[in-house]
Amino acid sequence: MNAPLREQKAAQKLMIVDCDIHPIQRSAKDLYPFLSKHWREHLETFGGHVRQGLIEQTMWPRMMAAGQRADAYPAQGGPPGSDFELMKRQHLDVNGVEFGMLVALSKGGMEERNPDLARALSSAVNDWQLEAWVKRDARLKAGIVVTGEDPAHAVAEIEKRAGDPSFAQVILSPRSSEPLGRRKCWPIYAAAVRAGLPVGLHPAAIPGGSETLLVVEDDIRVRRVAVNRLHAMGYEVIEAGSGAEALAVLEARSDIDLLFTDVVMPGGMLGGELAREVRRSRPDLKILFTSGYAEPGIAGKELAETGSWLKKPYTAMQLAVRLRELLDPVPRVRA
Repeated sequence: MNAPLREQKAAQKLMIVDCDIHPIQRSAKDLYPFLSKHWREHLETFGGHVRQGLIEQTMWPRMMAAGQRADAYPAQGGPPGSDFELMKRQHLDVNGVEFGMLVALSKGGMEERNPDLARALSSAVNDWQLEAWVKRDARLKAGIVVTGEDPAHAVAEIEKRAGDPSFAQVILSPRSSEPLGRRKCWPIYAAAVRAGLPVGLHPAAIPGGSETLLVVEDDIRVRRVAVNRLHAMGYEVIEAGSGAEALAVLEARSDIDLLFTDVVMPGGMLGGELAREVRRSRPDLKILFTSGYAEPGIAGKELAETGSWLKKPYTAMQLAVRLRELLDPVPRVRA
């Protein structure tokens, strides 16, 4: 990653197609020519509100320095990937790249919570790709950035760009609030088929969801960390400091999709006892236990039969994956 730029010319006879080139704006103001005054003022005042807040917590060591070369920073300032001439010199020319597929992940509205701002950013970043990159080098192709949370606008954006050969695929974020195979997203895929374009994903994400979770943890500091992580993943989160408080919440609300509970809660009901009480009224409720103990046996029969185990301390990725394993179980196929 930090190897010095090769000065020699590319000698290979076969050309390269790079399907994963990441252009980035030097700042949000690079998109201002393609945004209305309303949205420029909105960004200046409020900024963005990305649904998947854990996107900055990428995996080490693969994403050390965000996966960027040390010599990729433009001399005039800005992040790597923001200078066309530097990218051309460091990558397209020296490596003999014949076609480069732009995958614009930054500020494209794909994970923006405000749906109207997401629409504006989606269109803006597509215009920006054309003006700042594709029109400057025939080797580059843009991807139509759309938001999977707004299929109607995604379809409109695809249809708007479909006849332009500068666009070679549709870009969707894998950090969706729902699995991308659900019917909600089918109109997007149908529009891509009509346009003759493939759909591209960039799977370097922590998965999230939109379900409602009940977090039970007596240590308020530990509980706040868990709740903040889950909010950042897109979940609606309700918190409780004890088993009794959790039972009261479950009695009042029928929309809880999963119970995430500590096993050992001093001075009150243990996680296993809480699970047994919950099973009497909510036998199908998903349960995820957590504890600092090395073995899950402390939760007893409830853990073995109806729950899943996550040992403390756990990473955001471990938590995210375990939740999706419970909430999106894969059916077993009999041989």
